[in-house]
Parts: sequence; structure tokens; C-alpha cells
Amino acid sequence: MLPVIQDNSIYDRLKRIFSTDLNIDLAQFTEDDLSHHHLLGEKWRISPRSLAYLVMRLEKEFGITVPQADIVSGRFTTFNKLVEIIHEQLPTPAGVSGDNVT
Repeated sequence: MLPVIQDNSIYDRLKRIFSTDLNIDLAQFTEDDLSHHHLLGEKWRISPRSLAYLVMRLEKEFGITVPQADIVSGRFTTFNKLVEIIHEQLPTPAGVSGDNVT
């Protein structure tokens, strides 16, 4: 069974992936950038190829499957949405609701 990962850990691991794999330093981005600016937009400048690579990288790093519906629906668009998707796909401990895991 995979360990349950806290949101801060997800954020830190995702930040490391952006830094090492995409050469993006999150220190240059504001909370608004993380929440509202599309990863393929002018602020982030991530290429579609890099975004496809990111899906595979996240699946490997976190031991999850990113739902195709999240990609097709446009949900896989911002840094904070990635954190949410990862959080939703991780197993929760027995007896704990996913809403209570922080």
C-alpha cells in the first residue's frame, strides 16, 4: 500500500519536479500564478510536449493515474489544480474521509 502523502508534501514534490524536470523556479510565481494561470499560457510557457511528459512524470512520482477526464475537461491546467488532482488520486487511510486529509 502506498503511503498517504500530505498536501505540503505534494506541493514540495511537485515544486521539485517543476524545477528539475521543467527547469521552472516557482519562486518567480505568485499565488495568483499558481491558481489562475494556465500552464500552457504566457506566464508558464510550458510546451504541450512538456505537459504530456509532466502527466507521465506525476504518475510515476506519486504512483497514481491521472484521470483522462481531468485532462480532456481542461482541469489539468494550473499548478494548484495539479496538487488537487494528485491529492484526489492518492489513497486515504482506513477510516478517514478524503475531506479530512490535509
